[in-house]
Amino acid sequence: MGRAVKFPSYIQPIKFPVFGISRCIAPPSSSTSSSPAKHTINSIVALCGGGGSARTGVGNQITINFGESQGIKVSLENSYQKSITIFTGDQTPIAVCCTIVQNHWWVLAAIGDSIQLYGAPLASVNQDHGEDVKVVKGTNKGDDGDSRYLLAKKALPNCTNMEGAACVDISLSKQYCVTGTDRGDIYVHSIRPLPTESDTSLTFEFHQIAALAKQHERAVCSVTFHPFAEDVCISSAKDGTARVWDISAQTCSHVLKCL
Repeated sequence: MGRAVKFPSYIQPIKFPVFGISRCIAPPSSSTSSSPAKHTINSIVALCGGGGSARTGVGNQITINFGESQGIKVSLENSYQKSITIFTGDQTPIAVCCTIVQNHWWVLAAIGDSIQLYGAPLASVNQDHGEDVKVVKGTNKGDDGDSRYLLAKKALPNCTNMEGAACVDISLSKQYCVTGTDRGDIYVHSIRPLPTESDTSLTFEFHQIAALAKQHERAVCSVTFHPFAEDVCISSAKDGTARVWDISAQTCSHVLKCL
């Protein structure tokens, strides 16, 4: 028997092991329409995971659910009825971070030995006039997965598919991202747009601005930017410590130890 929950809570059945989840709320300026009578994206929930090798296990994927509102009133019936599924081939996504950037959705994912940025205009989610959006382009049989929404990809130094990216976060300005790895390393990258001949096609690159190698003795579990100071972030790891980082100086300013 299903358990009843009250809005804005909801229950979603998942058909794959979930390793990472992220949710963001769209600011008023991110509305896909100036008309309050139309449904607009008001929140995003991204999940990632899978069953290891796509040849033998559950498909590795990122599922992005889009919540809607009608004017200032959220519609319970239509909430999270649109979704996009991105298959990641034979690599399992471990962590995701979703956000809204200038009327586009972004999802940053830790996948194997790399970080990958996916995105598209919010307006494209509504292109089917209320019908579900389901994208399953990748064959999911050991290939590199679905590249339709891929905006940027960066392999991390000293990482492998077995000891790779473990956690990610995007700064408030959406100009920087931080990544923690299974080796105890922390990397900070700027997210730079690349010139393109198309007005609608967006491409970005990751530029490394800080490398904090082997600062944790074991795998990093979580990384988060300071909400107001983008040159400060905090990490926690399986070595029982949380560390505060001065990104500009590439130094650790504080160490918190678990008792």
